[in-house]
This record gives sequence, C-alpha cells and structure tokens, in this order.
Amino acid sequence: MKRHGIPTPDFVVCEDLAAIEAIAASLSSLPFKPLVAKASGLAAGKGVVVSDTPAEAIAAAKDLLKRCGGPILLEARVDGPELSLIGFSDGERVSVLPPARDRKRRFDGDCGPNTGGMGAAAPCRLDSDRPFSPIASDQPTNKELLSRLERDFLQRAIDGLRAEGRRFVGALYAGLIRAGVDANGQDDFQALEFNCRLGDPETQALMPLVDCDLYQVCLHCVHGSLTPGPLPCQPSRVSLAAVLVQSPYPASCPGRYPVQGLDSFANQPGDPLLAFHAGTACDAAAAASSGAQTVTAGGRVCNLVAVATGPDECRAALRAALGARRIRFLGVDWRRDIAGCVAGDQTGPVAQSQSGSSAYAFSGVNVAEGDHLVDLIKPLCSLTCLTAFSACLEGIGSFGAPYSLNNCGGDFLGHCPDPVLVSGVDGVGTKLLVAEAVNQWGGVGVDLVAMCVNDVLCRGARPLFFLDTYSCGRLDARVAAAVVAGVSDGCLQAGCALVGGETAEMPGMYARDSSVDLIGCCVGIVDRSRMLPRLDQMAAGDPIVALLSSGLHSNGYSLARKMIRQLPDGYNSRVVNSTMTTVASSASGDGPPAGCPLSEELLTPTRIYVNQLGPLIRSGLITGLAHITGGGIIGNLPRCLPTHLGANINLTAWQIPKLIRWLMHSAGMGIEEACCTFNCGIGMLIVTKQQWLANLLNRLPEAFVVGELVAKPGVNLIGQDSVSPLATMEYVLGGLPSATAAQPVALGVLISGTGTNLQALLDYSRQMGTSCPYRVALVISNVATAQGLQRATKAGVPTSVLSHKDYPGGRPAFDAALVEELRSKGVQLVAMAGFMRIVTRVLLDAFPGRVLNTHPSLLPAFKGAHAHRDVLASGVRVTGCTAHFVVPEVDAGPIVLQAPAPVLPGDSEETLQDRVKLLEHRLFPAAVAAVARGDCRFVAGPPADKCGAHAHRDVLASGVRVTGCTAHFVVPEVDAGPIVLQAPAPVLPGDSEETLQDRVKLLEHRLFPAAVAAVARGDCRFVAGPPADKCVWSCEPPSMAEFM
Repeated sequence: MKRHGIPTPDFVVCEDLAAIEAIAASLSSLPFKPLVAKASGLAAGKGVVVSDTPAEAIAAAKDLLKRCGGPILLEARVDGPELSLIGFSDGERVSVLPPARDRKRRFDGDCGPNTGGMGAAAPCRLDSDRPFSPIASDQPTNKELLSRLERDFLQRAIDGLRAEGRRFVGALYAGLIRAGVDANGQDDFQALEFNCRLGDPETQALMPLVDCDLYQVCLHCVHGSLTPGPLPCQPSRVSLAAVLVQSPYPASCPGRYPVQGLDSFANQPGDPLLAFHAGTACDAAAAASSGAQTVTAGGRVCNLVAVATGPDECRAALRAALGARRIRFLGVDWRRDIAGCVAGDQTGPVAQSQSGSSAYAFSGVNVAEGDHLVDLIKPLCSLTCLTAFSACLEGIGSFGAPYSLNNCGGDFLGHCPDPVLVSGVDGVGTKLLVAEAVNQWGGVGVDLVAMCVNDVLCRGARPLFFLDTYSCGRLDARVAAAVVAGVSDGCLQAGCALVGGETAEMPGMYARDSSVDLIGCCVGIVDRSRMLPRLDQMAAGDPIVALLSSGLHSNGYSLARKMIRQLPDGYNSRVVNSTMTTVASSASGDGPPAGCPLSEELLTPTRIYVNQLGPLIRSGLITGLAHITGGGIIGNLPRCLPTHLGANINLTAWQIPKLIRWLMHSAGMGIEEACCTFNCGIGMLIVTKQQWLANLLNRLPEAFVVGELVAKPGVNLIGQDSVSPLATMEYVLGGLPSATAAQPVALGVLISGTGTNLQALLDYSRQMGTSCPYRVALVISNVATAQGLQRATKAGVPTSVLSHKDYPGGRPAFDAALVEELRSKGVQLVAMAGFMRIVTRVLLDAFPGRVLNTHPSLLPAFKGAHAHRDVLASGVRVTGCTAHFVVPEVDAGPIVLQAPAPVLPGDSEETLQDRVKLLEHRLFPAAVAAVARGDCRFVAGPPADKCGAHAHRDVLASGVRVTGCTAHFVVPEVDAGPIVLQAPAPVLPGDSEETLQDRVKLLEHRLFPAAVAAVARGDCRFVAGPPADKCVWSCEPPSMAEFM
C-alpha cells in the first residue's frame, strides 16, 4: 500500500522474533506508537490484536508469531468508524458497490473475541457513524466521497498490482476506517486490510440491493469491458445481514445438528427475508428423525438478510432478529445489536431527541426513549396479530386493545356455544437476574408468554391475546426491544396476538437502574363443556403422561443462582456436556450445545405446549393438565386432581437432568425436596384414561407414561433410590464440579526440571479455589537443583528430593522409595510433570489407574524423548499434546485429553516446543482435575487398556481425542508420500465410525481442493530424496485454522 500511495496507518514489518525484540528495544525512536499487532493472511478472525500500550502490542505480536507465523505487522492505532468497500475489476477499471458496515466482535456491544463477521448493514453513509443511512441521489457529497474512496483505494490497488505484473480480475474488498478530518478539511480514510473473497456478511447485505445482472458484471470483468463507476443498485432500499452461529463459536462447534425453520423464509409477504447458507450440510438421516434435512456443519451456520424500503433500520433489524428466533438449531445465537439504533448508537434518533432537556427527563424518566421503544415494537406486535384472523381491530398505541371474538378464528364460536374466557397472569422471577448478569434478554420474553399460556392451556383454553408489563429503573430501548421481540416470538409459537402492554420507567424503585421486572397476562377461550380439569371423569388407575421440559423453565432460580455464585467462573462456567434432558433438546430443537456457557443452559426458554396439546384437548383425550412451575411436581400435580385422589410418580421413567442433580448435591437436598422446588425435567403432566392412552401416545410421540392416579391424596415418588446426586459424575468429562466439593484429592507431583507444568497445576488450583477437585500435597524431584522445587516452596507445598542415583537396586528400588514418600503425605493421585524417569510396576501397582503424564505430541504418533524433532522431520502440519494414564510401556497409556497445534513453516524444535508447551499448560491441569473428580477413570483390559466409556471401534479403539485428514503426494509405499496439508478434527464422546467419517469428510472437502490448487499454482512441489522425499513450499502455506 505504501508503494502505491494507498493511505494506511504507519507500520513496521517483523519477519521473526528477533525483529520484534528489536522494535521493543527501540520504541522511543519510532515516529508512531505501535498499538496494533496483525498477522498476515487469514487467522480465523483472531489475527488482529488492538492494545492500549506498546508493551501489550509487543506481547501480542510474539503470540501471533507463535500461532500464525510471520510476518507480523506492528501498526499505529486508529480509532473511528469502519466501513467495507467492495468493487469489481477487469484489471484496469473498477465498478464499486455501495459502502457497508459490519460487526466483527462476537457479542452485543462489540464485546468478546473477533470473528469472521457477525452481521452487516448496507448501505451506510460515508460521513457518519450510523450503520444505516442510504445515499440519496440528491446528496452530491456522498457521491463525490464514494468516488474519491474508489479512486484512492480500489483503483490504486488495481493499478499497483497491474504495474507489478499481477493483473487482478475479480472482486476486491477494502476494509477502511474514518480517522477523522485531514488538514484540508476532508474526511481522512485509511485502509486496514484488503481481501478478495466476496463472501463476508457485507456481501450478503449488498447482494439484494444490486439492480443489474451480476453474471454480466462478472463477464465484463473477464473480457476487460467493465464500465467504471458505481454498480447499479435499487434506490432507497437498505438491508441488514445477521449471522446465526452455533455456540460456542468462534471456538470449535459440534456439528450435524438439525436446522429447522429455514424454509419459512421462502415466501414472506412484503419485503423479502433471505437466508444464505454457510456452515450447513444435507443429512437424510436427520430428515427422518427431525424433519429437517439441513444440519449444522460449522460455527457460522447461516446469514439472515432483511431488506426494507426506506431507511427503516430498526424495522429491518428486528425483522432479522425475529426471523432468527424462527430458525432453530442446537445452540443458535446471534448479535441483537447489528443495527446501530438498537445497539444504543449515540448518533441515533434517540440520542438526538435527548439533546433537548425537560424537567421530566431531569427526574429520570426519558419520554423520548419510550417513544422510540414504541416505534421498535410496533412491527413485532403486528406480526403476531396476523395469526389472529383479523380479531385485533387496532394496532398498539391507543387506549385499550379491542379484540373481536366474532373474528377469532373462522367458525370457532359455532363450536363454542357456551364460551368461557380464561385468564392467566405470571412473571419470570429471578431468572431475570441471570439475563441481567450476562446481558442476554431475548429468551425471557418467550418465558413470560410460556408461563401464562401454559397455565391457560391447563384449563383447556386456546390462547387469544397477550399483554405484558415491562418495569425498570431506567429504560434502555435496546434491552426492552429484545425482551418484547422474545414476547412476540412466544406469541407466534402459541398462536395468540400481542395486543399491547405497559412500559414503566420508575427511577428509584429498584436497587439498580439496570433491573427489569416482567409481568404477563394471557386471555384464552374454551367452551364450558370442554373446560379442564374434568374431575368427575378421573379415577384411580388413570395413567399420567409427561412432556419434558427444555430446562429449569422459570422456577428454582433463587437456589440455582446461590449455588452457581460459588463457582469460580460463575455463569461463564462451561458445560462440557449438556445437562438438560436429551429428549427435550432433540424435541424442541433449541437446547444448549456441548461446550456452552452455564448461562446459556440456564436461559434456555420455557417450552410452550399449545401446539402439541391443543388438538388433543379438542379431541377429548385429556382429563387434566398440570403445568410444572413453582412447587415442582409435588406442588402442581394435585392442582388438577380431585381432593380424594393422589398420584404415584415413577422416577425411573425418565432421566433427571444432570444440572438438577448437581444442584441437589450442592444444596444438600434429597429428591423429594427437589421435586418440590424444580420441574426435574418435566414441563407438563397429562391425566388421561387407559382406553385413550394408545391414541394419545401415537399422536404425541415424545410423551411417555410416568405414573397413575391412586385413591390416596398426595404425590408419592417411586424409585427415589434410583436418583443420586452423585450421578453428575457418571459421564466421562461431563460433570460440573460441585460448588461445595468434598475433601479434594491429594495430588503428588513428580518433577525433574523447571516445573512449568507443576506451575500450571498450582495456578489452576488457585484459580478454581474451593471448587478445585485436587490439592497439591507433595512435590518430589529426583534432581536437587530443579527449579520446580522453588515454585513449590513459594506456593507453600511440601517438597522432597529423592535422587535415583542413591538407589543401587535400580528402578524398582527407587520407585519403592517414591511410593513410601507419597504415601507418607496421603497422596491419592500422581502427576508426572516433566519427570525424566521411566517408572515401573512398583509405582503403578501402588497407585493403580492413578498416575498421569503428559506428552508433547498427539499420541500414539511420535513417542519418545525427541517428539518435536521427529515431528519436524516427518513433515506433518499438525502436532499437539496428550494427557494420558501411565502404563509400563512408554507413552502407551490410555488417553485422557488431547489438543492440536499447528506446525508452521520455519519452525525449529525450540519454537515448536514453546507453542506446544503453552497448550500443555492448559490441557494437563484439566485432565488431572477430570480424573480427580471421577469424571474420567482408568479401566484395565483386555483387549486393551482404555479410558472409561470411550472404547471406540477400530480406528476409535486407540482412544485418541484428535484425528484429521491429510493431503499428500503419492509414492509407491501406501500413505507414505510427503505431506502437503493437514488439519485436525476432534474425536467426540460417543462417536461412531459414521459420525467421525462425516466430520472428517467435511474437513477433507475444504482441505483437498486447497492442496490441489497449491500444487497446480506451483506454490508447493515434490522434491525427491535422498535422504527422503519431501514437500517444499515457495510461499507460506495456509494455516490449519482456515479449514477448521
């Protein structure tokens, strides 16, 4: 860019670690302050680090060099609004699209890690921070500025490439930033990056605006006949692209989960809603089980684009958010603040209206914010009224909400000769405090509707309309709009109309301005003859049928929050496996995924049962319904029974969710108390007759029998002994650590050197506090001068030195001394943390299945003391580290955990060792903790030693946790040719050959074409031996992150 006069922030290029160190030593002599570290090329959204001090930037540059390789740029920091400028070129001329603005950060408010893009808005004004503001034809300033940006950035890049003999034909993307105003009073734009993918969210936002044949544009590019200037686009139209991701994106995401709801956007009335597939695949097996043939195949699953006529960005944003709620897959999430006004953009209409002052505003009540909220939620209310058959006579905003019973659904009243209105009022409770703590509000709106409509449903009524009250200390239109969007979604699920509500801003009423309270009211209708419960038809022996919940729903959160506060990471604690009932997740399609934060599991919306149960009520197959809310099964089931009858509930009929069993353990409660507090995985109980049971179960496949009515009042729980709080630890690496853990396991650590893995174990224990399942009770070194001894002493851990040279009896005698010393301190678990001795059965028999080690490669590959040297000599592109149980054969024990690391061009043994060591420091403590908790255990063979519950067939039988795929040159020996590219894939618990094959195949489909293209371009070539055949790259190969 500097060579061709393209404005860009000042920078220096660092090819290696020495160059970074040189810059660090001469910071004072630089003409700018380096605050930004950038990796060259793609880095999975993690290649740019913006720092506050040069020292932080230097540290970030070193980290990027280790992770991504060189060169690394150290750059001046420029603050300002960013925009994307995309143009087509035939190698000489440029035709530019309207400017767009995207959002890179993962979470609302531009928080969290960088991603490849979470959404975009187009077009945007070039002289404004607002994401939406169309460029009108009568605004010459914008047209002139766009022309200048096209000339100064895209045209200069095209001319520069052509002058250097690299004529560029295609789509060129420029990431720009407006750094203020230059000396001439003009807007000062600078280039941050260029790429040529034409695949970012900005592209999907722009494509619906294009008003010409894009294929013809591409042909003109190829034939060198492109017309320069702006590409024809539809005037006065704006669009918003919202990216739907699978949690925990941008971390690695599980795949092959059904995606439902995409087809509902094919024929939207009015302006279009378009769904662009991204990380998806087709799966016929999923279609057979869930009705959805599309499954997830990556973190960014799909992009939803809303297009509107006129600059109505709020409407477009909320339409996109509402549409996102109708697309369902495991762990679905998106940013709610893609449009600036919804995100609290301080240049938006609300901020402008606040520029004035009033006495009422001075008192703390913001009337303008309230008016703005009404504008935001009107489209949401209108959408729900479309389901009400014209029964809603007016929109919101007037006094009262008229609703016509005569129009409430065809000839409904004709079948309802004696209509009865049924009302239900409820709230969400302290679940709102969880939403406030993590700033995730969309789901609680669904909860509010569910709590009311499910209660109305228990009287046999069909919900007609809904009203809500939103109370707060200080009104934030963004939060309120997210809540009401959830209410709207809940109403759509229940088939009722959101006809109005109350927004109450009450300064001083709540302890915090951010506090929110919700109250909802639903009104339904039923004929008196069909009202539930039908007490006169109930008798002892009648079956009780259950429908699962999607989680805690909206009750028991006061206790849950108290227990979770004791966890070191609180709501951010990771749920290694979903603790909600498996059937519930598969049935609803929106349960939390493996690896999600605990907050996401807690905020899973309450299920709405109207669509499942409405037809059965009208068919007369149900005599009673009990919505399991506060009071649990024991408190709610009797509400739908006659006073002379009770119920037997069989606790073995379903699996109590693991989260609830963990809460039982943490709070010290039994199953009977839990059934008075939580729903225990049951959302609705159905009372029916034995002669109707088969028909009911046939029409409601997800339901199952849990008990029967008995002649004795009350609820009797059968099978209480089958529910144990300790069951949390039954599944491998799957339990949440108990917040009130029992005495931690005494850990003995064996070292020989610097003790960096020992330090990692100590740091993990300190960070976890009382929740750490182990305590380091003793550190033994066979080398008196080992630095690790000082680390232990500093941490207050007892140490001992036993030199193997002092035991002429050899290894068995030395190991016997180790056993005696370990037992003297009550050690129960042993970790070999850089212990440079081969242990014998003397030690292993003394601590059977309780000795762990770590190895710097992905075992069983590259065993022995020279793993890094062997890795580099082999030419592989992926290595890693392994935590495993110790057996007499060296590096042959069952694997507990593995994690991959890239092998970068130019790596030495030292640089590779540093990269793997950092990974090892995170992996080894996690593995030790898993074994200490009992989540993972050693199970002795035959046929082979294995790690509990992970004995996979054939290739899975090895117990490795990481596999992958390889593109290589072919030589006469099978699978022995030089490696071109490699990428890793996880081996997940419960994998079959088919699921693992599907996962690796998707990876292979990305990696193999890239390898073929690299060889075809000449970037990579085969060089025959001696001493051995090898693959030689003439440029930096793609990083493995590009294929993951």
